[in-house]
Amino acid sequence: GTEEVLYGAYHPPVLTLTDRSFFRTLHPGWLRHGVAEIIKMACVKDYSLFCLLEDVGIRLVTDKFGTEEVDDPDFARKCDLVIAKAMEGYVRSEYGNLWETHQCRPHAFGHTWSPGYELPAGMLHGHAVATCMGYGAYLSFLEGWIPQEEMDRIHVLISKMELS
Repeated sequence: GTEEVLYGAYHPPVLTLTDRSFFRTLHPGWLRHGVAEIIKMACVKDYSLFCLLEDVGIRLVTDKFGTEEVDDPDFARKCDLVIAKAMEGYVRSEYGNLWETHQCRPHAFGHTWSPGYELPAGMLHGHAVATCMGYGAYLSFLEGWIPQEEMDRIHVLISKMELS
């Protein structure tokens, strides 16, 4: 027939709605996987986002991005800022490459080796990405690309978010 299977086909959305109130419905483990992707963007694109993640810490997951404890407007503002900064970094990185025609993508950090061990090891995606980022940070330190203090901060943030 004339039909083709489009397995893996991608069509960029016309509109994306991101509302923190939806996060209330998610299990903390699933939120943690999203946080791994946000850490990735913070490491490669936005130092201020990295500092913000250090500031809000695991509460981002335990309070479900500020939807569990609604009487803290400062924390809610920080949660909105985390989401905005992560999304902005991603869009700025990927807008010209929506169909992934090239691999010069800074947000591929954490996805170098993890595809090879995520499923065989029975790991969930966020944990695999986090361990790959941690290993990447370690190798970057060994190569002299980042100082030990930066490597340690990456490792501590990944650990405090309970990703490794």
